[in-house]
Amino acid sequence: MGAKFAVARQTAFVAAILLTVVLGNLAPQPIVAQTSAPHMQIALTDLGRAAYQLSIAGRDGAGHRPRALALTNQAILEVRAAIAAGVR
Repeated sequence: MGAKFAVARQTAFVAAILLTVVLGNLAPQPIVAQTSAPHMQIALTDLGRAAYQLSIAGRDGAGHRPRALALTNQAILEVRAAIAAGVR
């Protein structure tokens, strides 16, 4: 009975993984705003993620982390301005 249980458990595990993959592919994907510069929009998203990670990072890094965060926020403003300029 032990071998049957092991096979059943392995089958259930594989089924759970397949279900996760299938449902993951059916889930709605994030929508990137339609702009004339889709790469700029992607860059803006990535910069936002970087700013978040820098903001929650634990160590100061001898002042480098706060400077990196400030520069990342400055880059976010520049990319937003570039996107806005492209829309006009």
